[in-house]
Amino acid sequence: MTMQSIPNPFLDDVHVGALSVSAAAGSLTVESIHADALRKLAGHVAHFGGNSAAVILLRSSQAGFGKSHLLSRLFAGRSHGCFFVPLDVSRDSKPNWGGMLQGVLTACVEAGQGGGASVMEQMGRRLMGEAAAELILRGDVPTGDPAAAITMLKRDYLRAFDMRAGGSEVARWMIGNFNVLLPLMGEVLGSRAVVEKEEAVAWLRVLARFNAGNEGERKAALASVSMFGDEAAAQAGAKRRLRSFCRLATLDQPLVFVFDHVDALIGAKDEAMQLACMIGEMGRLQFGSGVVLSVNEDVWGSVFNGHLPGALLDRLTGREVKLTGISVSDAEDLLRQRLAAAAISATDADRFVSEAKLADAMEQRWGAAGSPREVLRHAASVWERLVAPDRGAQAAEAPVAGEAVKDYLPRTIPGAGNLAEPSTLRPMREVVRPGGGGKPTAKAAG
Repeated sequence: MTMQSIPNPFLDDVHVGALSVSAAAGSLTVESIHADALRKLAGHVAHFGGNSAAVILLRSSQAGFGKSHLLSRLFAGRSHGCFFVPLDVSRDSKPNWGGMLQGVLTACVEAGQGGGASVMEQMGRRLMGEAAAELILRGDVPTGDPAAAITMLKRDYLRAFDMRAGGSEVARWMIGNFNVLLPLMGEVLGSRAVVEKEEAVAWLRVLARFNAGNEGERKAALASVSMFGDEAAAQAGAKRRLRSFCRLATLDQPLVFVFDHVDALIGAKDEAMQLACMIGEMGRLQFGSGVVLSVNEDVWGSVFNGHLPGALLDRLTGREVKLTGISVSDAEDLLRQRLAAAAISATDADRFVSEAKLADAMEQRWGAAGSPREVLRHAASVWERLVAPDRGAQAAEAPVAGEAVKDYLPRTIPGAGNLAEPSTLRPMREVVRPGGGGKPTAKAAG
């Protein structure tokens, strides 16, 4: 296969993958690019706990620096023990607690975890396992070997509390005694997660219905706790329900809310203020969830910086990770990675990288601060120039209608004899008035 027959490998310059293991694992990554920023970001995430809502501000001067790709790399690492919840901000509706609650529940339903269970299923089974183990420890649930039972419940909760048809003996026991155990489990989990017992009981009931139900029953279970109106009282209820869910989730794995696509906020100061206030409330009320706010400088400057009260701005900027331009060596690695993925030989790859003149482009075009997207677009243009010269030459040689000389010639060209001076061209005669006002006389011109 010749290079001329290979599609341009640099055209894909926008990361569109969702925050999922499969999307991040399937994308091309140069580990050295933004390695320091990734370590800093992971360090902040590692300190997320169940007591406050820490905020990380991920910023770049413009689009194309790789914020979304960096977040996917962070998620793919999975060393942080958190679950990332991508939340969208759009022009269609202002940020509100009801919408955020629905977004969180949807993400937990759609994302898969170990053993094929969704995050929602894993959370429900983990909470039931922790509660049952605590009840055994307290003596509320008698068993022949308490130590062995507690170890099994903490280790094998995914299998033990699978309540679908044909579930385990433990699951059948939980279903048969659920109404009796529910208030006791609500008390245990409410105390551990620091939420009202009633909230813990409500979520346990929903999680159990979700765990045991079919698709329709699962939707109905989630709708029963997530449908809120726009009025103030309803939004206050949605905020309380979201807080209790987040607090309970930390007993399994902390949630990290990711606002990565907030371009719709540009020029929308009211919506930006609302979002900032909600993030502030998550910290004040100790949701126990982290927040990553990913923005470009144009959005940050137009609706956040200088437009928010100092306390809110301080909360947003307490932990900041800023992406800068990549180095020439990183840019070269990025090009070589794409070339290798396109099965380009090492010799052709060396020629291409040499012709790309990355050092010159970095200095002259981007002021030594090029972004990955700018580098890829530069490489795409170099590819078109180098790989398709034959097509370019053919296009230059091929006559274009209306531009060839013959297109301007008459249909029939007269013979040479017909090019003599026509007989109709007779000598001009000009009229000359003699002096003294006499009658004009004519003389031949020339």
